[in-house]
Amino acid sequence: MRLARIQVKGIGCGSCVAPSKALFLRIPSVRSVKVYGSVIEIVYDEKLSSISDIIAESKVTEYYFVKVLSDEEEAAKEDHVLKSEKLSLQLSKE
Repeated sequence: MRLARIQVKGIGCGSCVAPSKALFLRIPSVRSVKVYGSVIEIVYDEKLSSISDIIAESKVTEYYFVKVLSDEEEAAKEDHVLKSEKLSLQLSKE
């Protein structure tokens, strides 16, 4: 799985890009979509498509200006837990 962060700008306010979530969710390779103002996080299966393919298939560029900010391998959930535990241990030592 990969995690892509894209910036989407449309006419109007930042919340105007929220409907783009539906455009991405209809694509089979997309696993999840989170909208943070004008930044959208997309988790997708890279075995099925690339972020460029997803953007093209969603047709989001017909409505918005799109810029890929990052596209990286998604960290395993275990990695997040280990980082949290490490932080807790560091805080409790002091």
